[in-house]
Amino acid sequence: MVGSLFGFEAYVNIVEGGETDFVGRTTNMDRIPLGFTVRCDRFFVDFYDNGTPREYRSDLTFLAAGKVLEKKSILVNHPAHFRGITFYQANYGKVAGDRARLKIIRKASEPATTVVEVKKGESIPLPGGDGHFRVSDIREDFMNMGPALLIRVHPDGGQEISFWVFRDREAIEKRFPGLTKKFTKLNPSAFKPYTFTVEQLDTRYYTGLQVAKDPGVPLVWTGCFLMVGGFFITFFMSHRRIWVRVTPGAKNTLVSLAGSANKNPVGLERELEHLSARLEGYLTRKGRKVT
Repeated sequence: MVGSLFGFEAYVNIVEGGETDFVGRTTNMDRIPLGFTVRCDRFFVDFYDNGTPREYRSDLTFLAAGKVLEKKSILVNHPAHFRGITFYQANYGKVAGDRARLKIIRKASEPATTVVEVKKGESIPLPGGDGHFRVSDIREDFMNMGPALLIRVHPDGGQEISFWVFRDREAIEKRFPGLTKKFTKLNPSAFKPYTFTVEQLDTRYYTGLQVAKDPGVPLVWTGCFLMVGGFFITFFMSHRRIWVRVTPGAKNTLVSLAGSANKNPVGLERELEHLSARLEGYLTRKGRKVT
C-alpha cells in the first residue's frame, strides 16, 4: 500500500556516455523526475561463442548540480541503490551514433570515387565542387530495412534534395527489386551524377534500466522481524501463570500457591517451590507462622 501510494516502477534507456534526470513510469510512461542525474559512463557486454550474452554491466555515475556524488556498477541481479531508489540492469541494445563513412561515386566525364568521414549535421563539400551535403539523421533500423542515414544535398543555385541511403542496399534490392528506383526518397542516386554508399555506421550501446522506489520496504522488513520474533516467543518459550493467595489469621498466615504452564511443568514446579521457600522465609522473619 505504501509503495503504491508513494513509490513507483519505471524504466529508462541511457546511451553510453549519456545521462538523464528523469524516468518513464512503466504503466503510462509519465515522466518522473529523479531529483538527481544518472549517467552511463560505460556499458560492457561479453558473449559466449554462440553469440548469447554471457554478462553485461553498466558503470553509472550519480550527480547533483554537476557534482559527482557516487559511482556504481550494476549487473543482472546486482542492482544499485541511491537515495532510496533502486536501479536494476534490465536489458541493452544498440543505437546509431553520429558518425559514418560514405563512399561517393561521381559518374561524369571523368568518374571518381571519394571516401569521406562525416559527422551528423556537418556540412561537407561535394567532390565535384558543385554544392555541399550533410547527414541530418542516422537510424539504426529505418523502415525495418536496417541501418540508414538521411542525406540533404544543397546544390549551388538549386533546391535542396533529400534522400535515405541504406547500408545494406544490395540485400534490400534483392528483397524488393526496383524499390530504390521507384521512390526518389530511397534512391542513393537521387542527385545526379552522384551515388552515395554507406560503408560504415558508428553505433553505440544503450543500457536499459528498471527503476523502482518503494518506501514501504522498511515497514515490510520491520513487520517480518516482529512476526519472526512473535513465532519464536510463541513456540520456543514457556508461558507461565502463577497465583498467590495470602490469607492472614489471628496467629497464622495461610499462603496458597498455584500455577499453570503450556510446557515444561517440571520447571514450573521448581519455580513454585523456590517461591514458596522465599515467602516462608520472609513471613518467618516478620514473626508470622506460615501454614
